[in-house]
Amino acid sequence: MNELKLLKGDPIEVIEGLNVYPLILSDIVELGEDIYNSLISSIMMNNSILSKIENNTIPKNEIDKMYKLNELEFITCISIYYPYIFQSFMSALRLFLRSNIEIIENVGLIILNDNGSFLLDNDLFIKIKEIIAKQNFIKYKEETSYKPANSKAKALLEKMNKIKENIKNQNKEEGLSLRTVISIVSNYSNDINIKSVWDLTVLQLYESYIRILIWDDYHNQYMLLPHMDENSKREVSNKHWAKDINKIN
Repeated sequence: MNELKLLKGDPIEVIEGLNVYPLILSDIVELGEDIYNSLISSIMMNNSILSKIENNTIPKNEIDKMYKLNELEFITCISIYYPYIFQSFMSALRLFLRSNIEIIENVGLIILNDNGSFLLDNDLFIKIKEIIAKQNFIKYKEETSYKPANSKAKALLEKMNKIKENIKNQNKEEGLSLRTVISIVSNYSNDINIKSVWDLTVLQLYESYIRILIWDDYHNQYMLLPHMDENSKREVSNKHWAKDINKIN
């Protein structure tokens, strides 16, 4: 995946002729945050939700079968019991792919745009899903492990992990709301304000937010240097606010 295009906010090509388009914050304003979260949830859904389904809603033998389905099959199957999931799923595909989606009997889901038609099989769906997750700062797969260099770096890593987990749970009640992150970034960034913030993609917003937190943590510790022992001073001196965000995943 082209990380520079992600950061710039360009569409990402899945296969030739088919792109996944990032939303900017003004798009989400028009949709409404609740609808945005519902669309994202329908795309990211997998069989882990089966453990949360109320008793008798789906027969147990059907639940057992669902655990063996691939991700696209699972969404199709669970939609038999929850039709609104499939409606939301189709709306999400249309939104992020900027394409029409048709259901053709005995064939499946067909994506249609000016470049042609594409059969949505599970392999293509996984690629689309991975891009949408990246564009919207959502954890989809386990990320590469990173071992911090020292105890201070480890402490920062743990702190940042908690923050990022809050961000990635933003559509849950206990999570950090999009509104809160927008407010923080627009008020504390040097070159982003409440007028310009709406042109950011979701990824750009959260990367800016994390940079603010890293900067703040670094300078808070730097101010404490006179009160630290020599080992702690060396550890802080080895840190820097200009670090790879991917190494705090």
